[in-house]
Amino acid sequence: MKIIKTVAIKGGTRLTVEVTHHEELIAIRPNTHYRLGGQMDDIVSSHTITESVEVFWNQFEQKWSEA
Repeated sequence: MKIIKTVAIKGGTRLTVEVTHHEELIAIRPNTHYRLGGQMDDIVSSHTITESVEVFWNQFEQKWSEA
């Protein structure tokens, strides 16, 4: 994701962003809860999502590593 322009507006911020074909942009409201999709079906606080980090499977070490 690349931020093109940031403008302060009444009650918030207007961002113009560019995302690639392999990215999605979602809004996470603070102090709310979300149900995870897929087979997880867990309920988590919004901070659990916003504090997450991208990881990948390291086939040589056979463990998850941060991207």
